[in-house]
Amino acid sequence: MTVLKMMPGKREIQGNEQMAILHFLEQTNVLMYQFLYNPKTDIYSFPYSSPGIEQLYEVSPEEVLNDASKALNRIHRDDSDLVFSFMRESMRTLDKWQADYRVVLPSKGIRWIRGEGDPVLLRDGTFLWTGYMRDITDRKRMEQELEENKQRLQFALEGSRDGVWDWNVATNKTFYSNESKWMVGFEASDSFDTADFWNDRVHPVDLSTYYQDIQNHFEGKTPFYTNEHRICCKDGNYKWILDRGKVISRNSQGEVTRVIGTHSDIDQQKKREFEFEKTIGVIESQNDRLTNFAHIVSHNLKSYAGNFQSLLTMSKETEDAVEKAEYFNYLEDVSTGLTETIGHLNEIVTVQTSIADNVQSVNLHEFINKAIQILSGEIHQKRAIVENSVPKSLNILYNPAYLESILLNLISNGLKYAHNDRSPILKIEAIVNVERVLLKFTDNGIGIDLEKFGSRLFGMYQTFHGNEDAKGIGLFLTKNQLTAMGDEISVNSTLGEGSTFQITFHKKRS
Repeated sequence: MTVLKMMPGKREIQGNEQMAILHFLEQTNVLMYQFLYNPKTDIYSFPYSSPGIEQLYEVSPEEVLNDASKALNRIHRDDSDLVFSFMRESMRTLDKWQADYRVVLPSKGIRWIRGEGDPVLLRDGTFLWTGYMRDITDRKRMEQELEENKQRLQFALEGSRDGVWDWNVATNKTFYSNESKWMVGFEASDSFDTADFWNDRVHPVDLSTYYQDIQNHFEGKTPFYTNEHRICCKDGNYKWILDRGKVISRNSQGEVTRVIGTHSDIDQQKKREFEFEKTIGVIESQNDRLTNFAHIVSHNLKSYAGNFQSLLTMSKETEDAVEKAEYFNYLEDVSTGLTETIGHLNEIVTVQTSIADNVQSVNLHEFINKAIQILSGEIHQKRAIVENSVPKSLNILYNPAYLESILLNLISNGLKYAHNDRSPILKIEAIVNVERVLLKFTDNGIGIDLEKFGSRLFGMYQTFHGNEDAKGIGLFLTKNQLTAMGDEISVNSTLGEGSTFQITFHKKRS
């Protein structure tokens, strides 16, 4: 048997007193020890250890007499650095060493130990601690349970009527309060103890942001976890939930080990928000319609007024009766077109549905011809050639007022920006397939420097050629109207050679 001897200056424990102490130590889980560290050899050892070492470390005193590695290797890896840092600090200051830490034992598994000892620096440069250790696993478990209950209670009080959840990330075990269960239609007696109970019920559309918000908080990017998502209730219906949480513990590697949080029922609130957004959407749609209406009135009627003026001027300047009759026919066409345009504008005012709903089956070839007739005065004045190659049988579903405005803008643009050295030629053609109709307007005009102006081409009040008649409204209005109908416009242009504007009508073929 190893004999316990006190350090020099202390009396030896002998006889009956020694036997009584040893008997006491054998009956308890307390470990009395002397622990030695030799800096020269970097070896730790237990010159003396009571029988309690077998209970606390599951090693015998003889196994650690000259080398304590077998016992030290059983310190939990997450606590090892902490224990030895306390030992080093004790060596530096010669103050008491004290620590609570875990050991991993072959038969008992993970146990908590509390140890302390007083250090002495010996003449040979070694350090010797004399002290005790004891198993505090039950106490730690009670402390942990009390702390968890305290945190749950505190969180529940802070979020009254909200559900509470407590997630052990390492084991995936999760506590759900009765309120969380009731919120999704389950009973308090229903047993669910994993995070999958909730995760598997999150709406598929909301899953990506749900997990991303959790990950952002785990990585420290947000101080709290917050997410709104739909959850599938017991009856199969979805309900909106506000989910909030906070990491409250991490291991020595910084990995999250525990998170607590709350569930709040925000289903009625979200429904009110959606109704409000719908109302706002209707108001915005109406505002867009009014804005477009104002632009159509000012821009399109200007085209009619300009052509009336041109035709009347040319009629006055000629003495030829045949030409006068021809101009009169043009005036009749423009007048008829104006009447139809006013009718279309009246429809926009009276119909209270969205522009996209106010559609008719219209013949694209005929609508292009109508636009050409409306602009006949300008075409005749500039000796322009406008070729309508669109198939005569091609019908599309469209808002008539919008289509007329779009065609007038693009044809008049081809005339307005003609090259001074050649007569204007504008070719209009269509490419048709099942999914879309491509309508192309190709001119031989002055072209556009897209590298310089491309990003501003469809902006309001954007002009690029110094033309006095240009107001920067036409292309903006065209783009706006096409977007409202779910369609697109693009341009390809070479400066000095001409431009091609292409409209893509998506699924509009009638």
